[in-house]
Amino acid sequence: MRRSVFAIGTALACATGLAQTPTPADFPPNATSISADQLKARLAGRVYGTRSSDGRDWRIEWKSNGYVFVDLSNGYKDSGKWTVEEGKSCSDLKKTGSSCSDMRLVGDVLYMRRASNGEIMELKPK
Repeated sequence: MRRSVFAIGTALACATGLAQTPTPADFPPNATSISADQLKARLAGRVYGTRSSDGRDWRIEWKSNGYVFVDLSNGYKDSGKWTVEEGKSCSDLKKTGSSCSDMRLVGDVLYMRRASNGEIMELKPK
């Protein structure tokens, strides 16, 4: 009985690992850089949504006054100041701390590389 339970548990763990969506390692091949001015114009006063590879939905609101609000579907919330640099959105959040995320464009679609783990996320206007 113990062997059966162990075998089933091992099989489920392997199947779950195989079923996970791999995290994109890089931007799409046709992604282009974005200037600080262009990025600020695309973010200021706008709300974007995205989904991380672990299935959490994100809502990110970049206020024109320099504050950003991040809400995740698991209940996590954070906020703080934001700025832009050439090709980067930078924030100093109360819980998460300071970081900069690389940003790129494919046509009108904005992509962000998470500073924490390198995951590429497509940002969709809300």
